[in-house]
Amino acid sequence: SVWIDMQFPPDIINAKNAVLVFKAEQLNSINVYKKNEGGSWTEAGRTGESFYLNERTLPTWRTAVPVYLSHTSALCRYRVQLYASNATSINVELIPLAEYMRLSSILTFFTGSSTGLLFILSIIILTGGIFFRDSFYSYFGGVTLCLLGHILCIQGTGPAYIWNFLAHT
Repeated sequence: SVWIDMQFPPDIINAKNAVLVFKAEQLNSINVYKKNEGGSWTEAGRTGESFYLNERTLPTWRTAVPVYLSHTSALCRYRVQLYASNATSINVELIPLAEYMRLSSILTFFTGSSTGLLFILSIIILTGGIFFRDSFYSYFGGVTLCLLGHILCIQGTGPAYIWNFLAHT
């Protein structure tokens, strides 16, 4: 587990609602805690592969947690607890919530389109290989399906939508 302590000045971005976006999608769990005015820490949000979509603070396939910045003179303090099963680089970005939703919608559209096309192509190649009894096309179709599973895992859509659904049906 890795802890990151963050302080945001009140004028860091021109938005009251912002989002901490973690660019590494292979993080198991991310817990974000905010320091209250009394000095105690409360959970501000959580995300990661270990949580179902309904358990995440922002129910999207991207790893992000909303933060609420005060427009007073006080600093906003957050602590982030990260768990990763594999070694990964950590890239954190603070962006306005409206910009995050716009970018997330665009990325979801392109990810879904490219994944769907690759899935259809893989099924066509695999079916052709089985139908014509050609071992090369059967092998090629199987490899493209494995590539699709790897891409889904790396992008974060597999752990968010498919793996958790299959494990609990």
